[in-house]
Amino acid sequence: MGWLLAIGLIAIDQLIKIWASASLAGKPAIQVISGFFQLNYVENYGAAFGILQNQRLFFLILTLPFVAGVVYVMKRYHFRKPFMIFVMALTGGAIGNLIDRMFRGYVVDYLDVTFGRFYDFPVFNFADICIVISTILIAIWVIFREKEIFAHEE
Repeated sequence: MGWLLAIGLIAIDQLIKIWASASLAGKPAIQVISGFFQLNYVENYGAAFGILQNQRLFFLILTLPFVAGVVYVMKRYHFRKPFMIFVMALTGGAIGNLIDRMFRGYVVDYLDVTFGRFYDFPVFNFADICIVISTILIAIWVIFREKEIFAHEE
């Protein structure tokens, strides 16, 4: 089930990026909530939220072992708890951005949040949301339930 969810999230991510490339590239941002949220096409040559620009090879090299590690952990520990299946499936966001880096040379970002004049958050995408949520949930789970995660359920 986790594999299907991960594949579904990757497909959603890629379909949205295809739409964003076709509908937003080279055009003015689309205001969704004035002064707060807009759709704005950005070609991101760095990591999530625009950090470490022009480090494509570094991110390709870094992402492949990460994805392999997630696959290993999922196979090794046979997660059966819906929570962990969901968390591991969310890491499919890393694969979505990896696909962009491999085939486009950059990651397509399109979600643009601004907190008035106070803060203009870096433009991001659906895959970034999946990665951040999975990272937070894994950290919480490890802090509070580490023994349950790695208990053999074979």
